[in-house]
Amino acid sequence: MKICDTCGAFEKLEKISASGLNPQLACLLAAVALFYIATVRPGHIWGDDFAMYIHHAQNIVEGRPYADTGYLFNPRAPVSPRMYPPVFPFLLAPIYKLFGLDLIPMKMEQVVFFVLSLAAV
Repeated sequence: MKICDTCGAFEKLEKISASGLNPQLACLLAAVALFYIATVRPGHIWGDDFAMYIHHAQNIVEGRPYADTGYLFNPRAPVSPRMYPPVFPFLLAPIYKLFGLDLIPMKMEQVVFFVLSLAAV
């Protein structure tokens, strides 16, 4: 136990080893991953921005201009921006390169990212 210099509260100092992971946390993350993997379904409901992300990933892989997605932007009624930031499409690009337009590997990649973000939090 150590007394905090700024607020006077007690702190318990614990060393977390780089290789050590809380077993309960690992089991919980594995259960979440298994649940999400078990509930992945083929196909997609195209009511969101995922198609634009796939188009951007396709442009990255095929060497075309990033913003060349075929989206017709209407400035009077903007539904979405002309193009999205390239972070998620860059993460989808290797999956598109390996599997083409197969959505299941892309969804599995999203499960991995979700579980990794939970582990980081």
